[in-house]
Amino acid sequence: PISGNGKNKSLRSIIPTLIDENNFDVTIVFTERSNHGFEIAQKALSFFKSTEANGGLIAGLKNNSIQKAIHLQFEKKMELYRSGKRSLLGANLLFELEELTFEKYPFLRIDKRKTLITPLIPKRYATYFEQKALKDLDENQ
Repeated sequence: PISGNGKNKSLRSIIPTLIDENNFDVTIVFTERSNHGFEIAQKALSFFKSTEANGGLIAGLKNNSIQKAIHLQFEKKMELYRSGKRSLLGANLLFELEELTFEKYPFLRIDKRKTLITPLIPKRYATYFEQKALKDLDENQ
């Protein structure tokens, strides 16, 4: 671990090359100060303990609280991308319309069915920008 001493700057360019972003949705968090790694771990432990105190993982999935927490986190981050406060390479930064793949059904379709637990459906941050670009393209033609 490299904690808060600035040595992580050399790793910032290496780590993304080791991760296949097509198969994983990854957020890399670098420590910013001494004990920051401990704070991150404490936050994760706090969430785990809260989940356990409320009946555990299965209960959280059944009462939809985990799905709501995930959705809320997604929307918070998505708003940063929409507002331009955060950049998403290839979506709201260095976006090339010509590079969009025009498939018949390029976006996630959900088949509705009754389930005991609300499914966790994967979402891509870039979808919003791709759909917006396609809409703008249709309006300009």
